[in-house]
Amino acid sequence: MAQAVTEGQHAPAQYAVSVQELRVPAKVRGYLYKAEQQFRKMRYAAAEKEIDRALRLDPACAAAFTMKALVEMASHDSTEALADATHATALDPNDSVALLALATAYNTREFFEQAEAAARQALKLRPDLWQAHLEMAKALYGQQQFVPALRVLDALKADFADIHLVRGDILMQLGRSHEGAVEFAAFLDEAPHDPRGGQIKQIVASLAPPQPAKF
Repeated sequence: MAQAVTEGQHAPAQYAVSVQELRVPAKVRGYLYKAEQQFRKMRYAAAEKEIDRALRLDPACAAAFTMKALVEMASHDSTEALADATHATALDPNDSVALLALATAYNTREFFEQAEAAARQALKLRPDLWQAHLEMAKALYGQQQFVPALRVLDALKADFADIHLVRGDILMQLGRSHEGAVEFAAFLDEAPHDPRGGQIKQIVASLAPPQPAKF
């Protein structure tokens, strides 16, 4: 399940505005807003067009490279995503969402120690950024630090599909299969059309008690 845990849905976080981002021209912000709307509709090519428009006006826009990285991760191009997220954090080290994108890209590439460091830095800037807590848990999970990963999620007090998925997988690793199955069922309820659902359904079915034979 490690692949499913690290390759989750990459929804854009609500942007925390850094000093540098305040300098972004209004027209560039408009293009990025349109890109985010297209991204949420999974229209990745359309999102990339809006990002390209933003970068033509402002080639040093960290937020544009952050959004570009998220689109690339959703398109399963983790190499480019890592490069663009790294560039975004170089342009604006105080952009919590850029650091979140970097942590996500590192997790996708299974560079878990680097993902943990990026997530911790994002949380220093934005302690309320739930996605950074999730990436932190994924990074700890990837390092087989299952109990610390579970503590991160338990402290989060949030109800999102990927949180249930990661918590379920961690509980399975800890031998708490019944609790894990409950989390997997919650994931399926929250995200019935998620492409990882088939794999999760198989796991839940394998944990169900056998039905008595009918004579």
